[in-house]
Formats: sequence, structure tokens, C-alpha cells
Amino acid sequence: MTVTTAFLNKRSDYKKAYEIIKSLRPSLSWEAFNDYLSRHPSYQLIALKEEGTVVSVAGLELLESLAWGKHAWVHELVTSEGARSKGHGETLLRAVHQHAEKHGCTEVILASGLQRTDTHRFYERLDYKASSYVFRHTL
Repeated sequence: MTVTTAFLNKRSDYKKAYEIIKSLRPSLSWEAFNDYLSRHPSYQLIALKEEGTVVSVAGLELLESLAWGKHAWVHELVTSEGARSKGHGETLLRAVHQHAEKHGCTEVILASGLQRTDTHRFYERLDYKASSYVFRHTL
């Protein structure tokens, strides 16, 4: 089985990534996703392909803040349902780590919903530490 990772930069690849991301973000329309990509050039998509088919996607930005310094913020990390439990998420996240390190980042940071306990165990197994809560206020 051939597994590769690559940054996506073509509209046809974006559509494949969207099909996987919408399982994590079910209310996200293709139009909204496409619009977001056009308005946020710093947002990058990296995909893991199994035999040439996109099965796992990460959406990330390289950022800098007073709190965390230069870091990669992972907005999405999701594997298609039929390809889960094969190590693809870990492989893709390690590719994110390499990309972040190559660009001088000292951390990779992400948020995960409180209800996603299985996902939290996955991140903890990869040496991620829960360091804060994310609070939100709807206007």
C-alpha cells in the first residue's frame, strides 16, 4: 500500500479535501469552504493519500502570537471514516510537525471539542498536553 502526504493547491484537490472535512464540519457548504480558502491565503491543506486517494486532511496555519510564539495552528485534522484506525492521522500529524519545524515553529497547537474523548486519547498518545480551555460567546 502506497501512502504519501502532499500540500494541496488545486481546486480539484480542494473538493476532495472538502468531502473529508465536511464529516468533521457537517454544516460547512462547499461554497463557504471555497470562499474561506480564497479569503485566507495563509490557510494550508495537507493531505494523506492512500494509493493516490485522499483519505486524511489537515487544515493549518503558521502563526505567531504573544502567548505561543511562532506555531502551527491545526484547524482541522480528519480521516475519512473508511480509512480510520490505520495510523493515517498520526502520519499526517507528523508531516504537520515537520512542516512547522521547517518553518521555525516551536509548537503545534489545536483545539478539540470537549465531547471528543477518543480524539483526546489520540492526541495524548502523541504527547499533546491539554493546556487550556477555549471559551466562546455567541453574538
